[in-house]
Amino acid sequence: MNQVRENSINQPSLEEITLGALLHDIGKFAQRAGEEDFKKEEMRPLIQKKDKKTERYTHDHALYTFGIVESIRDALPLKIRYEIVASLAACHHEPSTIFDKMIQLGDIISAGLERKEYADTETSDEKKQFYEIPLSCILDQVDLIGKKSPKRFYNLAPLSPDSIFPTSTTMVGKKEYANLWKLFYNDLLKLRVQEFENYLDALIAIYEHYLWCIPSSTIQEPDISLYDHSITTTAFSACLYKYYMETNGQNIGSFDFNLKEPTFLFISGDVSGIQSYIFDLKTTESNAKLLRARSFEIELLTTQAANLIIKTLNLPKVCILTNAGGQFLILVHNTEEVKTKIRKLRETIERYFLNHFLGELSLNISEPVESSISDLKQEEFPHLLQKIKDSAIASKYKKFNSLLKTKSDHILDKEYNRIQEKDAVCPVCDQRAGEEKKEGILICRTCNRLIKIGEKLPKALAVEAQKDARLGVEDVYLLTESQLKQTKFAYSINKYRIGLGIYHMPYHIPLKDTGEPLTFEELAEQGEGTKKIAMFKADVDNLGAVFSIGMKGHISISRYAALSRTLHYFFSTYLNHFIEKNYPKYIYTVFSGGDDVCIIGPWNKVIDFALSLQQEFQRLVGENPSITLSAGVILAHPNIPVRTIASEAEEALKKSKEADPEMKEKNKITLFETTVTWKEFKKLMDEANKLFYLLDRKKISQAFLYRLLQYHNMNKLITKDHKNISRNILWISHLYYDIARNLKDENNIDYEKNKNYLKEFVHNYIQTLRIPVSYVLYRVRKD
Repeated sequence: MNQVRENSINQPSLEEITLGALLHDIGKFAQRAGEEDFKKEEMRPLIQKKDKKTERYTHDHALYTFGIVESIRDALPLKIRYEIVASLAACHHEPSTIFDKMIQLGDIISAGLERKEYADTETSDEKKQFYEIPLSCILDQVDLIGKKSPKRFYNLAPLSPDSIFPTSTTMVGKKEYANLWKLFYNDLLKLRVQEFENYLDALIAIYEHYLWCIPSSTIQEPDISLYDHSITTTAFSACLYKYYMETNGQNIGSFDFNLKEPTFLFISGDVSGIQSYIFDLKTTESNAKLLRARSFEIELLTTQAANLIIKTLNLPKVCILTNAGGQFLILVHNTEEVKTKIRKLRETIERYFLNHFLGELSLNISEPVESSISDLKQEEFPHLLQKIKDSAIASKYKKFNSLLKTKSDHILDKEYNRIQEKDAVCPVCDQRAGEEKKEGILICRTCNRLIKIGEKLPKALAVEAQKDARLGVEDVYLLTESQLKQTKFAYSINKYRIGLGIYHMPYHIPLKDTGEPLTFEELAEQGEGTKKIAMFKADVDNLGAVFSIGMKGHISISRYAALSRTLHYFFSTYLNHFIEKNYPKYIYTVFSGGDDVCIIGPWNKVIDFALSLQQEFQRLVGENPSITLSAGVILAHPNIPVRTIASEAEEALKKSKEADPEMKEKNKITLFETTVTWKEFKKLMDEANKLFYLLDRKKISQAFLYRLLQYHNMNKLITKDHKNISRNILWISHLYYDIARNLKDENNIDYEKNKNYLKEFVHNYIQTLRIPVSYVLYRVRKD
């Protein structure tokens, strides 16, 4: 453990740097759990530093870290020297080599360069022991309107759909830490994956499953999890290693770090045309299979493109900082060779998308944004985020730009010639040559392949890992339980499985008893009353502002990653769980992840789902008024082209966003061409149930409800259009006459109560009664 000579046989590999950085704070977990067997007292003078004032050794967790790495040495992948990893992981507070310093810098950058020298990272105060301090919810810190949310905290529990909701009080102590540690350490020992890349994916899954709820520090604001801190620390450490090894080579040992040097590059990827592509289906026969398959294809291609970039640059998976909703952000090292490779990668990716999607879909790779270490300070990071955002936006206006500089065949001409040759156009996409038979119809290979994927998705538990980094679904295999046992390595879908990586993606499809997906016609038949389907589209309001200014200068790369991960988990894995638990036979997930969601189902179930999802989202964000959701719902006949339904649902969502131009006044839903707040929506649905009760017991008639809609329209003409005021103002007297004449059972004891209720209902909700009245009329309608 003396000074390591950087040019000797002890020089660490990139893989060893990666593991050393990922494990650098794992000792905190064991220390808080009271696992004293891992504490290597004999290493104290070699890996700990002394406080200058007290002359006492600090950062005891480093002793535990060394012991943990030593204890799992037999489970590490091939060619990994555990003693090198242990040294790198444990020495970041008292670095003796340039490589230790890289991990120390990665650690500091992850924290937004806010770390200061202090006596110990794990000490106690008069009120609480350090191991009693829980992870606070980062969502509570978001403030766009000058109104702080009460603090909430996470319990110590493995990541699951039931554990993601913070509470105002929580019990955290050595017992809880010890219970979680036992589960974590047992899984760590079971991890026997020889290939490093697969080992890292499986280790990341273990980390997320157990470390997501553990604060990385209990000294400052305990809002960054040990998982998010470890991942981002590793990303920066790996890029520092690559940068200085490639730019300094043999002189690495004498090199000193320059905080102002543009060491890093941020690359964003953003898929354009997602909704147009997903919904552009010309037939309805296979829509239920194709919608989900196309959505899955986009998620997969986005992940494949991100993997292709980091693999080409020889960087670990942790350098993909975020990947959700068709967008990713990657951290790489800043060299001319890297920039050249990125240009070639952009051309490769653009060529694939042009060939495969004929210009309908594009993955836009931004121009890299340079960053120094200083740019990652908390006070500077919002400016860096804006540069990254601007670069991503600019890339959307340069779609396929790299291909314009190259000589290539005209893609559309080639496909047209194929159509001429086959004398058939695929009736599903109406773009490619029909050449494969499906139920007696010639369809294109692409659509046929996607239909098969759509058939397999409901039963798939995992996605088999590809041997090479490449684009396309051609060689992607969806695995069932029996197939999973036979594969070398795979990514589990939503569910944590020891030894596998993990993909968070919703893919719920209602099934028949035969295992086949329900068609939209069959979904519509399950609706109450009218046999229509409905589409629900929603997304988080002002997400850019939430990330950039919502943290009030408190944003760091690890907090940015944590916010993205938290929202993506909710809209992917949690949403899938929520649907399976509450709407397994009704709700079809078209797409969901990142910050948005689109589902289809029987009309009344979709309306019920809309309110339920918003309530669950409020649970997640603690009713923080700065993090809200807007939505649109459209009812339609199941035979209407899905692209038409989607277009109308998008317009409804836009109305919810634009209902009030003030940013803080979004948080609305549009249904039956009426836009209301979620709070109003809940009240209106309560009123709908009361109206249905009166109608069901024949106290009022359907004709009366239709006349209420007329009164609503008359009032609307007065208040909005100021038309025929003298005539339309009569709706009030018409209403009173209508109630007196048509309310049934005058002699019934409830007559006066019902009469007063109807008057009060109309007066209170004349602007918005279209929602409850239409809901009731559709509920009793016989198609």
